[in-house]
Amino acid sequence: MKRICSQDPPVCIGPCALGETGGSAGWGCSVIGADDVRKVPGKDGRDGRGDCLKAGKRPALRATMKSRYPIETEENGFMQTLEHWWNTVSGALPILFFFLLLGVLAVILLVSLPPIFRRRREKRQEEEEAYDLGLRTLPYEVNRDFLTPAERRFFLALQTYIDGRLALFAKVNLRDVFKVSRSAGQETLSYFNRINRKHVDFLLCDRKTFLPLCGVELDDSTHQRAERRERDKLVDRVYDNAGLPLWHAAIEKEYTYAYFEDALGFLFEDEEEEDGE
Repeated sequence: MKRICSQDPPVCIGPCALGETGGSAGWGCSVIGADDVRKVPGKDGRDGRGDCLKAGKRPALRATMKSRYPIETEENGFMQTLEHWWNTVSGALPILFFFLLLGVLAVILLVSLPPIFRRRREKRQEEEEAYDLGLRTLPYEVNRDFLTPAERRFFLALQTYIDGRLALFAKVNLRDVFKVSRSAGQETLSYFNRINRKHVDFLLCDRKTFLPLCGVELDDSTHQRAERRERDKLVDRVYDNAGLPLWHAAIEKEYTYAYFEDALGFLFEDEEEEDGE
């Protein structure tokens, strides 16, 4: 009997099953008869990596290597530990890099933000000081398109029709025409904001008391848009609930006396009764 050990060159190079002779799978030590084992070419056709056959018997079962380091030595144990450590560290590297990047960005923000806020505060203070001293030119200019061409034509025609009997104003903010009643309670600000920044195209008022008598909306193509229709619905409800008439006037090529009389004639009924008396 001959002792074949892992430290010596094995009799059979390749995965061998030595269980039938008392050995173990892989490259472990076994005690077998030297004459009972011979090397034959493997299925891959290469020398040195064949199957082990017992003389005159059937081929032994194949055994599979489960480790890159089959020999249990101190050096191989260290290599296995090193390999396991590297696999663990390499798997965690993306997470470590992500948190490292977050830390760098946080440091950059902490360093850069205070000077930015300080410069903005200083600039705002300089602008306020310049404004107080009257040295800074404010960015305002006259709106030369206060009324569109269509609005100007309508305004002049309406002014001719009323003939000084009423006061006529253009583009009046709704917050100056209406006020929120006390019944709104805690929702006063909410109702105020609904009409704030909205205006009526023209407003007819009493020429002595300047009491609003009728609003006029000139409906051009912009009133066909969805958001403008929603706005018009709100304005109509405001006028209706406040008891103030609102006339939606259509744009015409020419405005006649009869055109205005049909819509606004009711404003002068009291004057006609006084004239009749």
